[in-house]
Amino acid sequence: LNIPQESNVTVTVFDVFGSEVKSVYSGSAAAGDMSLMWDGTNNAGIPVAPGTYIVRVNGDGFNASSKITVAR
Repeated sequence: LNIPQESNVTVTVFDVFGSEVKSVYSGSAAAGDMSLMWDGTNNAGIPVAPGTYIVRVNGDGFNASSKITVAR
């Protein structure tokens, strides 16, 4: 993830239908590259099914999203 400016960010994983799967991070982030690991579980701690998921990053004045694939 590239954070364009220091800000509060949230990183959330959604399924392809737009339902929230997991809130991965919520807090402050410095400008620049940010790395996060998602353990492949949902908010209840249950492993998700293989497939495509959307990672959405929301910050102060910016939004970004990308697709990821879970393979087991």
